[in-house]
Amino acid sequence: MNKYDQMLMQYETPFPDEFDMDQVQSRVRKLAPQFDQYPGLRFKLYGVNEAKHAAVNEYTSIYLWTTPDPMRGLLAGDLFNNYAQAFARPSVRSWLIHDIFGNLLSLVDARYSLRRIVPVPRQTKVGAFLESWTRREYRSDALVQVIGLDPLNWQLADFTVWHDRPESVDLGHTYSLVHVSLPELPSER
Repeated sequence: MNKYDQMLMQYETPFPDEFDMDQVQSRVRKLAPQFDQYPGLRFKLYGVNEAKHAAVNEYTSIYLWTTPDPMRGLLAGDLFNNYAQAFARPSVRSWLIHDIFGNLLSLVDARYSLRRIVPVPRQTKVGAFLESWTRREYRSDALVQVIGLDPLNWQLADFTVWHDRPESVDLGHTYSLVHVSLPELPSER
């Protein structure tokens, strides 16, 4: 599989302070099995933040797709429509893959994800900036790190996945993971 054919995708849904986040966790437990075997999905991270520990109650889904086709299928299909009916249709962000580090099988131990969004300087060659970022910010201590490019907004996205909560990182947004779907894992998990 060519890493450059893969797509990274995320959407977030903020909720009011009084929203019962147990509803989100119940929904994850109910629907996760459908994604545990979803064709074309490398992983799906189910993240939450609660207002008592973060700026806002929120739910996020972070996906790594083998190609754009299964991503398109999800967005046009019933699973995503059901989500939109329950919580309103979220804005979906996607990134072209620049690089992926780590072993996806290690995600069975994942508990946190950190997303950093960084603007690509306008007068800098995009490839040089991506390479410089990758050399400077490579995290060998993360379970997995995925670096992507958004050419619409000229932003780099750096997602790292951790077992332990990462230390405070500039420009970062940390999520607590409540489940990880890994369809490509061998069945003896």
